[in-house]
Amino acid sequence: GGDADYLALRSRARVGLTASYDRGELYVESEWTYDVLTAAVRVDLRRAYLDVFFAAVDLRLGRQELIWGQADGAFATDVLMPLDLSEFLAQDIEDVRLGVVAARATAYVGDATLDAVWIPRTPASVLPAPGSPWYPLPESVLGIPVAIGEADRPAPTLSNSEVAARLTWQGLPRTDVALIGLYAANRLPTFRKQLTFDLALLFSSTPFDLAFTATPAYERRALAGLTFETTLADPVVLRGEVAFEFGALVDEALPADSAALVQGLQDGTLQASIGQGFLTERSG
Repeated sequence: GGDADYLALRSRARVGLTASYDRGELYVESEWTYDVLTAAVRVDLRRAYLDVFFAAVDLRLGRQELIWGQADGAFATDVLMPLDLSEFLAQDIEDVRLGVVAARATAYVGDATLDAVWIPRTPASVLPAPGSPWYPLPESVLGIPVAIGEADRPAPTLSNSEVAARLTWQGLPRTDVALIGLYAANRLPTFRKQLTFDLALLFSSTPFDLAFTATPAYERRALAGLTFETTLADPVVLRGEVAFEFGALVDEALPADSAALVQGLQDGTLQASIGQGFLTERSG
């Protein structure tokens, strides 16, 4: 292998089928990908949902898009959909976003539109594979090899389901303003970190007797946000978004040669004092 092993040559085709009836619509979209280098064909179901239309409320059930942000690539309020980061952001933003299985109700009241969403099971983003230039973890820390633990995702129970709401107001000329709130798990994991002792390594040829385990964790968080879009400065379109997270857990950034890093990984008391597995709670 070489440094360019991650490069690929692919052909993609999307097929969408629509069936309309008196008060709704059924839509299914699949993507066919042909990898020229490996001659492999992959078929993905991108969208599959049923629309039901009422006088003032629309319902959508199934795998769908939930794009709630205004700035492509910023993902400040656009956090409901999982992402395909296997090629990081080298793909079109349309290909980066993956569908999410959800039930959505949209109500129209005067100049306002209210979207309410229920997501029964937390979806997870696709991370780059080990060996990729975008792989998020190092091969070793302080000379200790890094192992990946089994991902900790919320169990698919009713109590772990997710809810979100967006209120959009179009009462101003050529301007949309939206308030967003959600209680959901992260689509990208944080990594709980721990040093473990593996007895089996004592009888192997490897020089290490310690293993550094990073466990992907999809933590619950609450978020409130605001987005706007205006064409008052036509032909210039102005867009913006801001979000505030309550008690979000983020990876603690400690220098690789920090004494606290080594001591904290082995000392549960110190580890707890600086975060949960070197995850720190922050709001903002």
